[in-house]
Amino acid sequence: MNLKKVAAGALRRAGSPEVAPTLVRWLGQHDNPGLRSSLSAALTAILGDAATATLIAALDTIAPDDPDAARRRRLLILALDHNLT
Repeated sequence: MNLKKVAAGALRRAGSPEVAPTLVRWLGQHDNPGLRSSLSAALTAILGDAATATLIAALDTIAPDDPDAARRRRLLILALDHNLT
């Protein structure tokens, strides 16, 4: 987990828009508050105001038959909430 936090911090400083899908995927999978904060900060640093739209779009792509859909939605909504405040 510490390695993922360090990677998110590095992406915040040196990432490009190409890594945004990976950041969003991690936001939809991990519930560690420290990692989520680092991921959200990286996504916002890379995409700016488009980070919010990216998270909303990610919510629309979750398949209803995905067995983990409810958890992914909850985690992405938490990230969206963090981004809006």
